[in-house]
Amino acid sequence: MSPMNGLRTLNQPLCFGFFVFIFCFKPFGFDVLSLSFPLLSYFLYFHVMTRTTPGWFILMACLSQVIADPFVMPVINDDSLGFLGLAGDLAGLSVFKDTRQKEYTAPGLHSIISYQNQIYAWLASANGPITATCFLPPNSLYLAGQFTAINNTESRSIVHFDTGLQVLSNLGQGVDGVVHALHCDPAENLVYVGGEFKSPLTSIGATTAGGGANVAIWQTNQQVWMNVPWKGFNGPVYAIEPFVKRNSILFGGRFDATVDGQLYNPQALVYSVYPTAIRGGNSALSENYSDPSSVSCQSKSYGKPWLLQGGVPGYWEADFGHSVSPTVIRISNTHINGRGTRLFSVLALGSNTYFELSTIDPITHTNTTCTTSCILSNDTTIPFQDFTVLTPKVVSAVRINIDGWYGAGGGLSSVEIFQTDIAIYPSLGNTNTSACNSGLASSTLITGVWKEVYVFGYYQNVLTSTFPTSSGTTNVSVTYAPNIPVQGYYVVSMHTPGCIGSSSCGQRTQVDLVLQLTPQNTSTITIDQTNTEDKTTIIYSGQMVASGPSFQPTILLKLSGSATPAKDSTTSIVADSISFIMNATAPNLVSILEYSPGNHTANITAWQPLSQQLTIGSTVRTIDATSEKVWIGGSFLGPNGTQNIAVYDTLFGTMLPLAQNGLNGNVSTVLKVDSELLVGGYFNGTVAGLGLSHLARFDTSHQTWLSFDGGVDGPVEYILVSDNSSVLVSGAFNNLIGVGTNNSSLQRSVGNAMWNTVSHEWMQSTSLVVGQVSAIYNLDKSSLWIGDLRSAQTHRTDSAALGNSLAVYPLVDPHSSYNARAGAVWFTDQNRNQNQNQNQTNLNINLNINSTPFILLAGQSTGPNNSSEIVVYNGTAWTSLFSVSGNIISMVVFKDNLYFGGNFNNENNQTSFSVYDLKNNTFVDVGGIYNADGSPGLVETLYLHPNGESIIVGGDFIKAGSLDCGPVCSFNISNHKWDISGNGLKGHAYQLTSSTEGIVVAGDLTVGNQPTLVAQLPTDTTEWKSDLLASIAPSYIPTTLDWLSNVCTLLYRSDTMSAFIGSWNGHNYTDIGSLLGNLSDIHQLLYVPIASSPHEARYPAGTKNMLMAVGNLVIDPFGNSSAAFYDGVSWYPYILSARLDGRPGTINQLFSNVSCCNITESTQDHYLSTPAVILVSIAASLGLVFLIVAFGLLFLAWKRRRGNRDEPEPMPPWIPSNETTILPVPLSTSATSALPASSTPRTAPIPPVPPMPMSEQTGQAGPSNLSRAGFQNVGFGSLMAAAMATSPEIQAATENTPKLFYARHSFVAKENGELSFSVGDPVVVVDTADNIWWMGYKDDGSNHPIPGIFPSNYVVPSRPIS
Repeated sequence: MSPMNGLRTLNQPLCFGFFVFIFCFKPFGFDVLSLSFPLLSYFLYFHVMTRTTPGWFILMACLSQVIADPFVMPVINDDSLGFLGLAGDLAGLSVFKDTRQKEYTAPGLHSIISYQNQIYAWLASANGPITATCFLPPNSLYLAGQFTAINNTESRSIVHFDTGLQVLSNLGQGVDGVVHALHCDPAENLVYVGGEFKSPLTSIGATTAGGGANVAIWQTNQQVWMNVPWKGFNGPVYAIEPFVKRNSILFGGRFDATVDGQLYNPQALVYSVYPTAIRGGNSALSENYSDPSSVSCQSKSYGKPWLLQGGVPGYWEADFGHSVSPTVIRISNTHINGRGTRLFSVLALGSNTYFELSTIDPITHTNTTCTTSCILSNDTTIPFQDFTVLTPKVVSAVRINIDGWYGAGGGLSSVEIFQTDIAIYPSLGNTNTSACNSGLASSTLITGVWKEVYVFGYYQNVLTSTFPTSSGTTNVSVTYAPNIPVQGYYVVSMHTPGCIGSSSCGQRTQVDLVLQLTPQNTSTITIDQTNTEDKTTIIYSGQMVASGPSFQPTILLKLSGSATPAKDSTTSIVADSISFIMNATAPNLVSILEYSPGNHTANITAWQPLSQQLTIGSTVRTIDATSEKVWIGGSFLGPNGTQNIAVYDTLFGTMLPLAQNGLNGNVSTVLKVDSELLVGGYFNGTVAGLGLSHLARFDTSHQTWLSFDGGVDGPVEYILVSDNSSVLVSGAFNNLIGVGTNNSSLQRSVGNAMWNTVSHEWMQSTSLVVGQVSAIYNLDKSSLWIGDLRSAQTHRTDSAALGNSLAVYPLVDPHSSYNARAGAVWFTDQNRNQNQNQNQTNLNINLNINSTPFILLAGQSTGPNNSSEIVVYNGTAWTSLFSVSGNIISMVVFKDNLYFGGNFNNENNQTSFSVYDLKNNTFVDVGGIYNADGSPGLVETLYLHPNGESIIVGGDFIKAGSLDCGPVCSFNISNHKWDISGNGLKGHAYQLTSSTEGIVVAGDLTVGNQPTLVAQLPTDTTEWKSDLLASIAPSYIPTTLDWLSNVCTLLYRSDTMSAFIGSWNGHNYTDIGSLLGNLSDIHQLLYVPIASSPHEARYPAGTKNMLMAVGNLVIDPFGNSSAAFYDGVSWYPYILSARLDGRPGTINQLFSNVSCCNITESTQDHYLSTPAVILVSIAASLGLVFLIVAFGLLFLAWKRRRGNRDEPEPMPPWIPSNETTILPVPLSTSATSALPASSTPRTAPIPPVPPMPMSEQTGQAGPSNLSRAGFQNVGFGSLMAAAMATSPEIQAATENTPKLFYARHSFVAKENGELSFSVGDPVVVVDTADNIWWMGYKDDGSNHPIPGIFPSNYVVPSRPIS
């Protein structure tokens, strides 16, 4: 059964008499009531079975489930574990207690994470940015941004989250765009929403009448959208902040008009103007890119770039045919084969003076000005750049000079010119809307025959239509369609040139103008065109409705129905310009509006601009209005010259500059804390030159800028209050700069960092949160973290961690990019003796040299040079011992010496193997490990021999010192000499261990030219022998093993990174680990004693233990885990870890400081000591460290090193299954087996004397089908003869096929029915059905067979050598 099946509870006592279960349905429509009764019954059943207080049960249908799926984790029996060390590539870790915990979140998801009881739990994830939040007490959290789904349920950019029930719900159907800002008004239960959208949605694709452009209100009581009184803004809203001192709300963004038309800025409204003629200088000779008119919006060929000839300057020129006053010039660069314009200038033809332009640099986000050397970006992700004219000029033609270029030459993709006046000049070449579709464009529709006639004195062409006077009528007309940006009061005027300039005074008459400037209202006026001089006639003054999909204001010019016949035989009418001037009596609006809801009535307008505004085109990104003054940040030039940051003095109603003229880049966030203003953004200093990298503190009392140490190495988006003495800084940065006294130092901190506002220094967080945080909320019993969060782990711990009885104590390594490959513990003579006299579980983290082991780590630091470093932790600080050039893969500490191997050269020219005297801080002179050509060999594994006399070294090499002995050699600890470890072994050894039979090695090996995965070197021979042939197991190379019982557990990894776990019993291979994901990467396996778990299964079966795997695991359905339990049926995540960049971490090794014993001696769960193998296989090219050990791995051989005899551990009891003398059915061969020595008495029945194994027909000793009673009548010698006659091909011993064995160890019977014997005694075995206890006979000294049962691992098939 998977551990996800069924209801599970947290592995801790319930603190409350009830718990809440939210049952959610997707899609909607489930009958909650019909499901509640079976669910309640299940709860009651669970209560009876688990004795967990059920309390109250609440079932609720909800939009999306975010309640925890409680998880019951196996509990380790940790009575004598002491401290545990985790070495690996990690910066944070958590103990897995909740199914909502994760190692990481995929890029592109923004999440809501809860932190409670030292657990970070993922509550929900959106498929896009969550950039705005607000909170309404007691439990309503609103989240908004740019997403279409949250927890896989459709949600359009805004959602409500109930923090009590932890339930998500939509606000109607959301909004049809992006939300940048939220403000919750608890007094009125309103949520103000600002961003870039047209309107909220009532259904998918349909807008609602409630809510206007870029701003709307959600009424929480009625659950409906409402409009703001001014109907919205004509630009995006980025900030909504309450102004507490004035009981008002401030809206900031990039807008300059309200949709109702009451507020606007005439100078900010820009409209496209179109040239009547376009020319180019030095255009490309190729026809494809030689037409300069193709980059003008109204051109039929628009969209095709225009290029200059290669390597020469040139120009683009536009003639408008009438006077214009350009205010904005929009230019798009060409990106063809790396070509494009780099330097340009804009010339006003006629006066031949250059326009002074201003633009925002797309890279640095700073305002720049230019005249003759303006820079156009070549970034393909930038669609265009707007250049604002600082000093307008009246011109009829402009020229863009191109003086510098990218690649082979310059060119342009589009040019669009805007002015502030709405004036429509009809012409034959401009009859359609702009193809650019950017800005506010007007159009004309010409019907009938017209021509352009030059008017002297007016100096422009005028559209003219002529027809015979005698006809009396004509169908010619011109329809003017102005693009009115905002509703408001307009004065509309028409210009009529005098007739003298065109010699048409005898042809003129009257025209009608049909005006439809508001819906369902049409009026007609008549204008006399017989004027001799130019004249302008006001044709309308009043309200006009803004242009939109539902209504377009128009003016139709045609021959008047009451026209007086012309004096000449030909009649002519003219169609010249019409202008639309908005009434400018209202105050100007630039990017900030103040709204006082309490003052709003039908007769009082409660919204207004600030008394003094920012400059036109300003963008306000952030506002702090918590004090008497309003602090404003964004991208702008203040009225007093300050850049990107300003303060509004409410007392005097003026904008005040900040010291040093502000900051030289965009400001994203401001936060007032006491007398300091904290500022973050895209700047690197003040305008005056003070260096401030993306962060700054402004002392409002002394008007001075201060730093955040050295700042951070990337833009800052948020500064959030964490508590009364700290703030969280968040943004797109990876490092803190200038931490401490060293201004060049960097401290890794990806996405966020904590700043102490009292001591003015960075704080080291005890937990690890990676990514950008957009909001933090501290609730009664938890806190919520929201944003682009890649990972969140309980403990911050770089490279290593120590734990007491599984409680984690992080050890933060100063080498923050350090990947610890291996770890070990060193006891000095003094602390070794003291450690033997104290309870390991009482150790604490306040370590010192007298009572504490030193923690040693070997690993690599990220950098250009391939080097490894060994560092030591003495309880208070890390210290570097030394570095080597290359990789350190394995290390062993014995007494006061450190033995380490890999592929390296150290400072003493020792190659791939070295010994370091820890006590004297010196290297020991030893021979290195080499390949045949003399290059450094590869050491994969070091193993301390149980006799404590040698280090066994395995890898891929030929020589050790001058001795030919690869791939396995023995290093003598006493004389520091190399010895040969057996003959006949070749290949690549990945891991070594020992068994009762001798040394065992796993790898890509051959023995006697026979491929094998595992080989053994028995203690009674010098020849290696094959154990697991490569032809039997999966075709991957094992790289790690441990010899544990007569069944081997294998973990392989294929070239496609697919993981396999299986068992091998000498005959058959069985898959036992298919639940691991394909990308699992196991570095170490351990056996751990289990006190309790959700299921009865154990691994090995029949024990109280489980397998623990560490590395980087993928476990369905939990996801990534760095350590996990395996009970033979299911995997249980145990430890989650993460790197500093948020990717899943990797545990390379778990090590311990327990010096007293193997963990099995501290419990009653003894392991078998007959042969078994655990193999870990991975693609050899990965070159990783692989360790497989019992839980007390560093001191596995401690007992033998202290003089204990080499003998197996005591056996579990034999328990008869019935009254017969047949041994129990053997346990499954899919795992190592041991029966538990629990409460069952250790007794065994006396088996009957077997029959004489003698053929009645031949009288020859041999197999026969005799009864057991026959054995009582024969001597032991005859029984031996019968056993020796049994064919060697017969594997199992039975009564009919007895087999001869010899005692390798002495065994003393402790219970009735057991068989005692001494080393070397022959034993005739008649039953091997159980792999633990066998039945057999021995000689009683008078040739009489004595029956009994005995441990199977005490006998061998050949007589042992004394």
